[in-house]
Amino acid sequence: MARKLNKYDIYVVILIASLASGQFGGALQLSRALSILLIPILLRVYTTLPKVITRRPKQFVVIILFWSIISLLWTGSFERGLQECVYFIVHMFYFLEIIVFTYKSQNKLLSVSIGWAIAVLVTSSIALWEIQTGQHLSTGRFEEDILLYTGFARRFASATFFNFNDYEVFLCYSIPFILFAIYSVTDFKKLVFFFFVLLCAVTITCFNASRGAAISALTMVFIGLWGALKQNSMSKIPLILLLFVFVFFLYEFSDEILLNLTARLDTTSAFESDRTEIWYLAFLCLLNTGLMGTGIAGIETGMSVVSNHYLAVHNLFVEILVEFGIFIFFYIVSILFKMFLYTLRGKTKYKRIILSTFLVLPFIFIVSSKFLLCPDLYAFISSFYILVYHDKFA
Repeated sequence: MARKLNKYDIYVVILIASLASGQFGGALQLSRALSILLIPILLRVYTTLPKVITRRPKQFVVIILFWSIISLLWTGSFERGLQECVYFIVHMFYFLEIIVFTYKSQNKLLSVSIGWAIAVLVTSSIALWEIQTGQHLSTGRFEEDILLYTGFARRFASATFFNFNDYEVFLCYSIPFILFAIYSVTDFKKLVFFFFVLLCAVTITCFNASRGAAISALTMVFIGLWGALKQNSMSKIPLILLLFVFVFFLYEFSDEILLNLTARLDTTSAFESDRTEIWYLAFLCLLNTGLMGTGIAGIETGMSVVSNHYLAVHNLFVEILVEFGIFIFFYIVSILFKMFLYTLRGKTKYKRIILSTFLVLPFIFIVSSKFLLCPDLYAFISSFYILVYHDKFA
């Protein structure tokens, strides 16, 4: 049952909801600016927390930042590397703030869910305007998103993000926490609210027709809602309403969805190579670095050695491997594996949500071209950490 919000609940909600600003602000996006402003509060509160909460996040932050700074010694772009080090420092504070403030909050994961729901709701209003009008905000800069390579104009929604792939990754990040709220809330009006937010996230993802994002969203929703029906009997009525609205949306925009899906199946960007070819070249790039990685901000220089033009790796795991080398890669994989085993061995009622998220992570993490500099990645990691170890936050 939800309790009265305290100031830490508000901090969590604002930090995550600020992701709705997307690319606005450039380097000083709203989520980064808020993170910087809240650093004094974080440092004051952090020392009061038990070690069981702070040990693993602290270790993660120290190792990643240490390696990022050390890798400046061999990066191919020292000046840009310094800039990205600043981003990483801010993102790590952002990561810690969500974890620390959630522990001090009254409503824990529900506050996390509310933050994601607000961010989705704000961006969805923009996305629906884009779908209806075919117009877009100034943050959307990829002209190849506007015209299909078949020659037909297409509709898509990127909201406040750089392109629709970035937006769809954000929507997929939000789904586990919206599902958590559907599992947890007992008030019917709140339940309808979270179902509506879930409907927005899924329908926009399907409309944009990104294969990885659509598969991920539908898989999480199908598995998650199956469990929600058992956990929360009130969820049956809004689920039926959701299905009716979802089917109506698919019918209303069936032509656009089929056009988008067909085009994305049959064509690739003139600026993209086949993903498997890119990953093979990334592996060659890694070998050229002696498995140490290109160093922070060094991927562009490193990939240019094995290819005649720069290629984005389109895979978070490959991005980590190529930029930071084999040691950091296996460290991060080991963290995810421990989280997976913890969930598998536990008896949490949210196991379906967590395991379905693990199942689709490989698909989510190939949708966009670059991940490591995006604040929503760190909001997702911290939120997912809280969801997996939620019993420690009780």
